[in-house]
Amino acid sequence: MVRISKVVNGLETVLKSAPIANPAKDAMFRLTCSAESSTLTLDLGGSSLTVSDSSFVERQCGPGHGSAGPLGGKGPSHRADDFTASAQ
Repeated sequence: MVRISKVVNGLETVLKSAPIANPAKDAMFRLTCSAESSTLTLDLGGSSLTVSDSSFVERQCGPGHGSAGPLGGKGPSHRADDFTASAQ
């Protein structure tokens, strides 16, 4: 499962999600995220999600691994290397 979320005052709101299978354990994979105006796009291995949210006024981003937050889960499931972000 992948999702695009926003977190405001510690409360996560899922804007869009899709049942995309997780990459295999210890396998390298490419995750691309972009923000252009109010449109957010996430691409994982050629499967993509796009959502618009006009409430974004600041552009701050970062990866979230696993699901230990408000949605439950058992914690981190993947590692990140060479994270780069840009917003336009």
